[in-house]
Amino acid sequence: MGSPQLAPITQNLEAFNITISEPLGILPKFSITLEGKTVCIDLMVRGPLDFNLLLGRDYVYAMKVVVSTLFRVMYFPHNGNIVTIN
Repeated sequence: MGSPQLAPITQNLEAFNITISEPLGILPKFSITLEGKTVCIDLMVRGPLDFNLLLGRDYVYAMKVVVSTLFRVMYFPHNGNIVTIN
């Protein structure tokens, strides 16, 4: 069906409510662009999803993002500016 090949993974995911989920695999070097800044990360795939995409610690480190869960915003440097995503 044109789905990309996933690399195997043995690590499980643990949610904030302590539930455990077994991922389907890793999508290596997945390119994500946000406000003109592009990074490539190894994306862990889990299914079925209740959401489109969960950007975790790998993405935050790659983008150099500062996340505020209180104000529900992300800040990251790009082209000499600080970009804010609501």
